[in-house]
This record gives sequence, structure tokens and C-alpha cells, in this order.
Amino acid sequence: SAASDVYKRQCQLRVTPSGGGTHQVTIPGGCMDGKKLRYTGLGQPGRNGGKNGDLLVTVRVQKLEKVTP
Repeated sequence: SAASDVYKRQCQLRVTPSGGGTHQVTIPGGCMDGKKLRYTGLGQPGRNGGKNGDLLVTVRVQKLEKVTP
């Protein structure tokens, strides 16, 4: 269902971009699967001393199977 394709609560994740380094980012509640988020200044270093680019994150929501003891 469409409801299972939405992450309902805000969370914080550590991401490792392809250029290296690690960043902690906040994923807002209500994000749908496939949503693209932009984090300004967390991307790769700019050329010739320019400012860092943006980090782009694609949200992937997975429905977890119910775990029983």
C-alpha cells in the first residue's frame, strides 16, 4: 500500500558519500520512497578552492517483516 512507502518519523542517519567522509543528516518524517533530499555544502570540495557542492540523498523505504519472539 502507499502507506507502507512513507517513513513516518524523523530520523538521523550517517551517510558516506562516494567522495569519502561521513556526514550525519536528518531525514524528515513523512518522506516517501524515492524522495530526493539536498544537503547544501556537504558534497565534494569545489574546484580551485571553491565551496563544497551539495550532497544528494535518495530515500529508500523498506517494509520490515513483523518479528515474533
